[in-house]
Amino acid sequence: MVPMQQRVLTRNIHLICSGLIGLALYGDSDLALTVAQWVVFPALALSGLWIWKQGAIKRWLKTRVATRQQEGEK
Repeated sequence: MVPMQQRVLTRNIHLICSGLIGLALYGDSDLALTVAQWVVFPALALSGLWIWKQGAIKRWLKTRVATRQQEGEK
């Protein structure tokens, strides 16, 4: 996936989750509040973290994969 498409997709997921949190807070459905607490809020937090620290996470994953490959060669 092209980086620009990835950013747009992540941003849209983040915005949709934010809207769902608002609906759950101002709605009067217990089911909506439960879904917001256990599904939507974690997705919102993870997408926000990815938007914020995408470069650092990718670097960390790349070094981790390289370390595992080196250990496998030994």
